[in-house]
Amino acid sequence: MKKKSKVFVCFDQDVLLDFRKILFEQGITVETFFAHLIKKTTLRDKVVLELIKESAVERKDALKKGNGNRKDSFDANALYALIRQELSNEKQSDGE
Repeated sequence: MKKKSKVFVCFDQDVLLDFRKILFEQGITVETFFAHLIKKTTLRDKVVLELIKESAVERKDALKKGNGNRKDSFDANALYALIRQELSNEKQSDGE
């Protein structure tokens, strides 16, 4: 059985309530929606990737307003290679 991971996300109560209401109207839970969203993301769905790009632009704009000198100081490929290596090491140690 594959080991599952959890992701914790914090929202303002009002935002979360509105979000849950929208999902409830469609008959799904937050967990169901996020599972679908993650699956679509890993499949590189065009609509989801556009939303990710929008989010990145908003983040960069917010960083400019908050601290104009801050720059991303990491390479995503290198960072995620390290994460994958760590996960691989954990799997190997679990199997021993």
